[in-house]
Amino acid sequence: FDIETYVTLDEGHAWMGIMATSGEFNSTGPTKLSSWSAVIPENQDCGDFTVTDLSTGSPVAMQEKVFISGTPSMPDLQAAFTGPPASTNVDMSLEVHYDVNELQSNGTDLKFRDDATFFPDPEGTFNSFGGAHTWNLLTSYGNTFTGGEATFHYRLDPAGPVGDFPIKIRGNNPDDAAVISYIQSLSSFTYLPAMARQEGFVPEAGPSFQFNQFNPPVFGSDTLDDLPNWGGPDGWGVMQLDGDGLGRQITIEELWNWKTSVDSGVTVLNSKRSQMNAYVNAVQIEYPAEYEDPFVPGAYTHDVTINSTMYVLSFEEASLIQRYNGGRGLVFLNGQDHAFAWEFDPSKPAGSRWIFGPNNKNYVFNVMVNFDAL
Repeated sequence: FDIETYVTLDEGHAWMGIMATSGEFNSTGPTKLSSWSAVIPENQDCGDFTVTDLSTGSPVAMQEKVFISGTPSMPDLQAAFTGPPASTNVDMSLEVHYDVNELQSNGTDLKFRDDATFFPDPEGTFNSFGGAHTWNLLTSYGNTFTGGEATFHYRLDPAGPVGDFPIKIRGNNPDDAAVISYIQSLSSFTYLPAMARQEGFVPEAGPSFQFNQFNPPVFGSDTLDDLPNWGGPDGWGVMQLDGDGLGRQITIEELWNWKTSVDSGVTVLNSKRSQMNAYVNAVQIEYPAEYEDPFVPGAYTHDVTINSTMYVLSFEEASLIQRYNGGRGLVFLNGQDHAFAWEFDPSKPAGSRWIFGPNNKNYVFNVMVNFDAL
């Protein structure tokens, strides 16, 4: 009679069957050969599914951190599955979550995100790879920036079990010079780099860390170090973007890409300029006889002295700096509320009717401290 052996897979094990055939004998029956974790591995120890950081050539272990660069660029990763023949397809996917829900000690500020990103999109789908069974992630990110807790999924059979390989995506902060140069390429407003330095400041890290899109690694906490910089009441990233300033929820991209944070910061600044102009126009309508044009050069200025150097800010400069932080108060004019940095008092003598006052964070002064240090 003839002897034929065969191998089948079941729940991550290899089984060998023996078939004997002759005119009078026909017997089959599977016999467990051994565990074969190389086929459907459940952890990294099996060694068949690997992740490599191509920027360094180093393997990435489970739960290890990989970093968005300060350029910025997403981590240059390659996922690989070794073992099956080139003719066999291997399915792979990557999902990334950033979840935080922390009510601050003041009882009002809430740090909250519930973000999920999938490669490919939508959730539950896979990319299929034949040949060498390798996946270079830079080809799949596109223009997407994301981070947090990331998990690779992989499988040999669309109906079979799925293996998981978790890692952590974190962020490195950009060089100071790169941030300043990028800001200046987008906006001619002289004090915007100093505003970004003030906004991104992380007190626990000290002045040696500037322009922080991400928390510097000084906390000793996996839920803080190298993750997006958050400040109350709800500001994110180097420009401390919040929903009130943009009129919408902050995007995942704005959390993980410092350039996108700066882009949106410039948008906020431009909206503050529009609000400033609307306020001045409302004052002119409300007080046509007493109104004075505050934009006349030298008419209204705000002086700030830092380290014996006096900086003379125009009406517009002082307004925009302070308005980025929320202004000083509200006044009802021409049928609606207007935020203001300079209060208009029609009862004052001519030449002194526009009055500047710091907000509760003395924001203009602090920005000028940063400007002096740049």
